[in-house]
Amino acid sequence: MSSRSSVWDSPETLCRSCEEVKRDLHDNRVPAKLVIPGFKVVVTYDVHSEEHDGYCSGVEELEVTDVEEVYTYPLLNLFKNEHLDNEGNIVDGPVALYKKDNDNNGCHTVCGAITSYRIKDIKVVRTLFFLTK
Repeated sequence: MSSRSSVWDSPETLCRSCEEVKRDLHDNRVPAKLVIPGFKVVVTYDVHSEEHDGYCSGVEELEVTDVEEVYTYPLLNLFKNEHLDNEGNIVDGPVALYKKDNDNNGCHTVCGAITSYRIKDIKVVRTLFFLTK
């Protein structure tokens, strides 16, 4: 992914309708009119998770994990050719729509347990369709 920054890098810049598209994207409910058929976006996230047993007010043992998770999403028609490099990596455009929000794991702010997601890689891939008789 490019180190260039744009207004799309920050979720705070999303308008209300963009937030709705983002929510639908992550809930697999994107309307067909917003999707480019025949392509998918593959996003690799670095995921940092902190969980504990017991109550937030009495955390005895905090378990920290760092993993990679890969998700596949539809390619939104908001992307243009200039948003991609020659290998299909997304280098600009509405990347913030594919960012996953942090999750507080059901805890309150007392313990600070959280799962955070950072996009490590994001690229467009062509999907294959097989016609059968």
